[in-house]
Amino acid sequence: FPPRGFAYAVLDVGGVLVGCFTVHLKSNYVPEGEDPARQKTLNRLKRELASEQLLRRIARLEADGHDGRPVTRFIVAGDFNNSIHDERFADETTIRAFLDAGFRNAFEGFTGDAYATLPASAGYPPATFDYILVKGFDRVGEPETLPDSGTSDHRMIRVTLKP
Repeated sequence: FPPRGFAYAVLDVGGVLVGCFTVHLKSNYVPEGEDPARQKTLNRLKRELASEQLLRRIARLEADGHDGRPVTRFIVAGDFNNSIHDERFADETTIRAFLDAGFRNAFEGFTGDAYATLPASAGYPPATFDYILVKGFDRVGEPETLPDSGTSDHRMIRVTLKP
């Protein structure tokens, strides 16, 4: 089991079951004294393994349902600690695996400051590490990043979804 990972619940929303997953995947931290290239590779592999496990769980819910009822909609949201818009993560499949499995990024088309969920700090540029990935939903209205709440170093994100 990779460090961090995910938690989920199956919710009944208007008679439709929705698999709701929250993630906080392995960080990009490289401890002092460690080989940076090796540690970056290990961090990436831990995130990719966690996403594979999560996609297997989702596939089981799609195939078997929950308590005899089908689960047809899914939300996977949280801190993926990588970005599909950042060249540093160009080879990483953590998020792309979800997109390949039919999920959509609820913030599709947003980049840069409009969707920088991790503000610039200590020599690091702003980054988009947080995503809302959806399957079986349409987006309603404009997604948004919310101002700093003081509860996290990441900005909160929200979007309104409809079936």
